[in-house]
Amino acid sequence: MVERQQYRGKVIEARSNKLRGGLGWDAAFCVEETDGSSIMFTPFSLPDVFLTEKEAIGAALQAGRKQIDAGFVRRFVIEPESNPENSLGH
Repeated sequence: MVERQQYRGKVIEARSNKLRGGLGWDAAFCVEETDGSSIMFTPFSLPDVFLTEKEAIGAALQAGRKQIDAGFVRRFVIEPESNPENSLGH
């Protein structure tokens, strides 16, 4: 399951995955922001195991809000394909 939420000018994308054996759910999130010409994407994961998918998503969204409030170092920048400098021919 994936859920997206806007928070303080950024987007939190929360994800959950059922664990092998069906013994719970893990959770991860990424913080996305844009400067108008590129998208900055920073992933995070939670160490916890959750009983339900809903709990996992809720925890990931909450952790995303806390991370934005605390600040973080951006990890990845994705520039749009329409930028000629990103063309495979250059």
